[in-house]
Amino acid sequence: MNRKQQRPYLEFGREIDSLAKSLSTLEAVIANADKQNRSPRRPWHTDLDRYGPSWDVLPDVVGDFKQTLEECDTLLKDHSKFKYSQGGFIENVMWWSSVEGDVNSLKERVRFHMMKLTFVAKPFEIQLLLEIKRELRQLRTDVQELKTILVDSLRHIESSSSTYLQSLEVPPELAKRFVDEMQTGRPASMQSQADIPLKDVFDALVYHFAKSTLLFIPRSELRQRDPDEPKYLNLVKCRWISQTIRQSVPFQLAGPDSLWADYLKELEDDIRGQFKRFDTGQLVPPPLDRISLLPDSCFSIWVVRETPMHPPALAEQLSLEEKILELDLPGSFGTRKSTLTVFRKSESKMRLVTTTKDERNLYFHAEEGTEVDMMAHRLVPTYGTSGDASSTTNNLMICSKEGQDLRWYSFKDADDVLHFQRALTGFRVFHQMSNVAWSIEGSSKPTKSGKGSLQLWHLKPFQAIGQEGERASGDRSSAASPQSPVPSAGLTINSKALSASSTLFSTSSVASTVNGPQGNGTALVRAELPRIIIFTQCEGMYVFLQFKLHDSISINPEKTKSPTTVVIDTKSKNIEFQRMSVKELFSWNLACFRLPTHPEMRKMVENSKGSRAASKILETIRKKYIVLTFATPAGQYILHTWAKELLTTCREGIILRGVLQT
Repeated sequence: MNRKQQRPYLEFGREIDSLAKSLSTLEAVIANADKQNRSPRRPWHTDLDRYGPSWDVLPDVVGDFKQTLEECDTLLKDHSKFKYSQGGFIENVMWWSSVEGDVNSLKERVRFHMMKLTFVAKPFEIQLLLEIKRELRQLRTDVQELKTILVDSLRHIESSSSTYLQSLEVPPELAKRFVDEMQTGRPASMQSQADIPLKDVFDALVYHFAKSTLLFIPRSELRQRDPDEPKYLNLVKCRWISQTIRQSVPFQLAGPDSLWADYLKELEDDIRGQFKRFDTGQLVPPPLDRISLLPDSCFSIWVVRETPMHPPALAEQLSLEEKILELDLPGSFGTRKSTLTVFRKSESKMRLVTTTKDERNLYFHAEEGTEVDMMAHRLVPTYGTSGDASSTTNNLMICSKEGQDLRWYSFKDADDVLHFQRALTGFRVFHQMSNVAWSIEGSSKPTKSGKGSLQLWHLKPFQAIGQEGERASGDRSSAASPQSPVPSAGLTINSKALSASSTLFSTSSVASTVNGPQGNGTALVRAELPRIIIFTQCEGMYVFLQFKLHDSISINPEKTKSPTTVVIDTKSKNIEFQRMSVKELFSWNLACFRLPTHPEMRKMVENSKGSRAASKILETIRKKYIVLTFATPAGQYILHTWAKELLTTCREGIILRGVLQT
């Protein structure tokens, strides 16, 4: 996160720290009063009743700062990864754009609580001490006369000091607009101006006082002594609100010895101090006619109550993301239903969200999200550990490169497993067959033959749900024609076919004129070849066999007399395929096929150079032919027919491979 983005985040932390200091001050007040109030002669008092009415009123006066702090904690925990993240510019912008509003809202609420605590700490301390004195008065009648004298003296001093504020009259034209605006957005419990709820009106008084001339500093060198009209109007509004509070029925019922009364006295002292800045010439009030021209919104009284902050649901699509898959998971229990949603963040990064809801309990909602980087995580096809369809499990595993942080994903059926696999690898499984026997050149040696599952792959990444040609339901088999997983941004392509030779996949291409931000160029594009992947096990090793289909490869059921067998050979001398062998299940990684530049694939290629054949993890094998035997004759027909169809599809599709600048 750059310095400009860090500044609001640090300011947010400082605001919370200031609130903590204000709460500590209030805690010290309570602790001091508690220390004075505890006495061996009064053992019958509980922790709450020894504070008296002030303790009951305090939550209304201070406000629900606990909820504000909990929402701050929730916001920081939900985005804690950005504390350590070294993400680039885009990820930082994504984060700040998603939480800026919540941070600003919480900062305002923290400041609001802090200001109320500042005003209420001293009156609350006085109230606690006075209530202690009231109790002592009942026990020590000998000091009753002295206490009466002290209280009367204090009231005389306060009365004389408030004479100035009482003499300040609010202009009638402004008072009328205050009265009108008081009816706008008023609390539901307020029936008339005389029965205003004290909690709401004191909140309004503190709120507008904070936005008055309190923080205005005159600049004599620039002759700037007149604050903005809205600031001065807020100060006048505070005077009008304090008058309204004193005339209200709830305030008079609370009595002159209540915490509300001391709270108001403390606020009025500060309001009086602001008006004296104008009397002494330190500030100059703006003309009344200019104040009268302000819009009605400036005369508003009540504080707008914000709805509690709710962090965005994990299953909601964020900016710069594409929602590409949504699957129903096997029910956990009862009436609860779980859904898995896959969001594509970039060519190799995905965000997986599991949501659980209860059909009978609408308030139950559980979410769990994780981010997967196909260049750093492993996708283990645990469903392929058995070549027999009767014992196949419908699950996949995702883990780290070290085989840690295991996450299992179980699905309703094999189709959903392959949909999820396609979302993460970009390859659509055109067809899958179990219990397939394979043999290299008809050999029966354990290293050259075996039994497993066969999949016919075709590069066809999911489009975003809702785009043309893409279904939003669980059946996602009708995606659009093959395309690059992430098209180059900012390019406008106008294709024109060039002359093609007799073998399409080996030499032909399509040239496209490309108009991009760095100038014009020519893009050479070529169809991605379909491939056959065999999941098998040999001598305790987990093995992938992979070979690509092209025009020179032929699938010949006629070369064998068996209706369940096909021979795959080539017009050239040998057929070339790759064999990947690993010892541990967590190393059996389908993600290696996600991108040609996958680091594990490159590492296996480097480690295989110069190694003995028996110790190679990845080896390229060149043989004359491969024999496949299926459980039923349908397997022979499907592979022969669908492979031809897939080759035809690839001839019509193109994949962006690179741009040559002209």
